Amino acid sequence: MDEPIAGDAPVRAADHPLASAKYVALTTFRRTGAPVTTPVWFAPSLDEPGSFAVITVDDTGKTKRLAHTDTVELQACDMRGKVAPGAPTFGGTARVVRDAADVASVRRAVVAKYGLLARLSDLTDPPFSAILGYAALFDKHFIPFEKGKLLSTGVVYYGSVSFLFLSLATRVLEGRRWQ
Repeated sequence: MDEPIAGDAPVRAADHPLASAKYVALTTFRRTGAPVTTPVWFAPSLDEPGSFAVITVDDTGKTKRLAHTDTVELQACDMRGKVAPGAPTFGGTARVVRDAADVASVRRAVVAKYGLLARLSDLTDPPFSAILGYAALFDKHFIPFEKGKLLSTGVVYYGSVSFLFLSLATRVLEGRRWQ
């Protein structure tokens, strides 16, 4: 977080102005220096008094950018990432933790702040992320086709999606005909 002025005691994360923010706009930086901002849950660390905890899925853009540039900027925001005019920006450094004990510490901090909502997200993340990952129109099914690979899973997927939407369109049109 913010660097304390020489002689000042470091600010405890729980006393920091961002500690009470429900969402925080986390800005990480590309190799080019271009900022990328994402709204995240943000909680004071329970184990390291001067640190905060943010939870994200591994191998996301955030973690990839942090692998080469640990500089971050933080601002309080709403759930969609909209920052209020005049909201202060806080600079700091971040590190990605993958050790089981460190990940458990981050989860405890997030659950301590967000309670039941954080616990429910732990229960729903694995099945929904797998379903959404399979349902993604572009990444999983189109990229192999784009590279010249015609996989049966892609053909079945796009055939099923086409059939679903043609069936829905037919029902809508038939319903309009009888009105």
